[in-house]
Amino acid sequence: MNLPKRLECIVSQTPRSRCVCDIGCDHAYTAIELLRRGRAERVLACDIHEGPLRQARRNVELAGLGERIELRRGDGLAPVAAGEAETVICAGMGGALICRILEERTADFRHFVLSPQSEPERVRRFLLRRGIGIRTETLLEEDGKYYLILIAGAGDREQEGCEAEGAAYSEAELRYGRQLLMRRDSVLYTYLLSEKARYEGILKRTEKPEVQQAYRYCLEALRRYGDGSETDSVGEGLPERTEDGSEAQ
Repeated sequence: MNLPKRLECIVSQTPRSRCVCDIGCDHAYTAIELLRRGRAERVLACDIHEGPLRQARRNVELAGLGERIELRRGDGLAPVAAGEAETVICAGMGGALICRILEERTADFRHFVLSPQSEPERVRRFLLRRGIGIRTETLLEEDGKYYLILIAGAGDREQEGCEAEGAAYSEAELRYGRQLLMRRDSVLYTYLLSEKARYEGILKRTEKPEVQQAYRYCLEALRRYGDGSETDSVGEGLPERTEDGSEAQ
């Protein structure tokens, strides 16, 4: 099966597990490939909608994997009991939804494979506050869109000190990824340049403090690449703000 790049990355990076639960399984392509490649012995494929599950059931039957893939309908992790799976996959949904799904359930899993479509900083902060270390971060581009895949694990608190509430991380690291920034990831660099241009376009139309702050975080991340040509004049013309958002005098 030829998977999209993002699903290929998810399958190849999922830790080998006795049982994996895939939340928001859609048509069960990930579940099928996890079994075919020996990444899992069994998969619980869950979705809240009957339509995707109906197509997933057809795909599972065609693959001849009906005895090893169990399809369940329900909201988030509601269909999965504690101890049934050691690995959970949450992909193709927003960061806030991922955090809601995992709330109160992080102790039930050893491995987390997460691909937030928005608010990655919220997901990173959620993990760090619960003592869940981020093992790997991958950013890839496909068809003009960027996809982040995080592999995390309980008890894998990072060596450089993930203090309570993620205090050891800067806001730029929470937004863009400490590991990606440390290795000067080329895909992240391209993404940051596009974000920089996007923020500059927005700032021509508004001076909202939150937009200015987000722009500064983007520039902070770009400075990690040591490319002064991109950041020598960054921030010029932006008024400094106090904590309450008013302009500094």
